[in-house]
Amino acid sequence: MLEKYLANEQQLRHVFFLVDIRHEPTNDDKVMYNYLFHNNLPFTVIATKSDKISRSQIAIRKRAIASTFKIGEGNVIAISSLEKKGKEQVLEVIERVLSAPIN
Repeated sequence: MLEKYLANEQQLRHVFFLVDIRHEPTNDDKVMYNYLFHNNLPFTVIATKSDKISRSQIAIRKRAIASTFKIGEGNVIAISSLEKKGKEQVLEVIERVLSAPIN
């Protein structure tokens, strides 16, 4: 169902791809990354549950996630819904996407 949506949605401009920061990306995460990459869909990785690990671990986990997906660390945003961390960064990405000209 998700693949059908991503393949056919005409107004799709950006995907927020959620992964759990506490763990290595799953096989499903890797399949999704490959789908997004091979279909040239712009995306940002949202590393959820950052409140469950220490601040020093956040940087380490972001680096590991970026490495797994072969993307820059700037394309991984650690968020915490409990602590409201990362919200501003996500809003900045949304603003950038919405203000960009549509191709």
